[in-house]
Amino acid sequence: MDASIVVEPNPPGLASGLDAAKSSDGAGRAGSHDEEEPLYRRTVLYGIVGALGVARDALPEDDCMEAVRRNVDRGLRAPVTPSDVEEWERTAWQYAREVGAVPPATVLPELLVDLDEAHARLTEADDKLRNRLARVCAELSALTAIALIASDSPGPARRFWRTAVRAADQTTDHALQARIRGRRAVFALYDDLPVSTALSMAEDAVTVSDGHATAGAASGYAARAQGFAQLGQHNEARRALGDLEATFKRLGAATVDDRRSQWGWSQQRLLHVASFVYAHAGDASRASQAQESALALYPRCSIKDAHKSNSIEQCAWSWPAIQSKARATPPGRLPACPPHCDTTP
Repeated sequence: MDASIVVEPNPPGLASGLDAAKSSDGAGRAGSHDEEEPLYRRTVLYGIVGALGVARDALPEDDCMEAVRRNVDRGLRAPVTPSDVEEWERTAWQYAREVGAVPPATVLPELLVDLDEAHARLTEADDKLRNRLARVCAELSALTAIALIASDSPGPARRFWRTAVRAADQTTDHALQARIRGRRAVFALYDDLPVSTALSMAEDAVTVSDGHATAGAASGYAARAQGFAQLGQHNEARRALGDLEATFKRLGAATVDDRRSQWGWSQQRLLHVASFVYAHAGDASRASQAQESALALYPRCSIKDAHKSNSIEQCAWSWPAIQSKARATPPGRLPACPPHCDTTP
């Protein structure tokens, strides 16, 4: 807070107002409920404003502040407008960059609050805006699933994946439908599920793409390649890798250059899939070559980056750390990488 701005911790009359509010219920207040309710709300808001002038530990609970904000929002009785939808689209895009880079314990509560509010907007929107808001809900649901996987909560993650797919199918955006399905298939490989389940999900992503080069198709082929590799069906794995490489060449520049969000499909992802397939086939030379090529594309980490993400772990996974760990990994396996690393196709 700016030091030049002084907020009184106890505005005049606050104590007596709080006492009055605490000592009476809705039926016992003098005057009508309609007259007393605004005064009661102002009393609560004065308390919040006063708390903002104190230490962060003295702030009201997040749930309390959110309840006040939502009450104000509902009181406006404003219709959902295109500018509202644009705001939600920006919010979903920001979360796509935060999930995987911000610790799940930090991002999940915020994400769930916003998903709940986006759902409220969806139910209020007219038919012209529902398609775009359904897209927002699909993306936020999928990002919630990814964050839950990172927090080792596979059961809730599966339920949010179902909702994400269902929401995506309410839109006319086939690329979105494929993208959600593709990411779900990839993450299924890291879940306690049969590989055949991930392969079935991968097939769905490829089918929905309908021959178009989309991030969803790329993820579908990636999941297929890795799934077959895990099953020891190396010819099928190499065939899927070839399909992935052909799809990657046709992806748009915006998708390939996006290395920070969950929706991009960078060259690092392609190389990690190749390394995975070759390693499981016992081709140590080609696996190492793909691995080295992928590692060479990572930017060097800086203290500033670690400070911005409030995570010392990010700096610990700087280039020398990633490189040395990868070189020490036996040819049959891939090195574990923190969530923010661009290794999950």
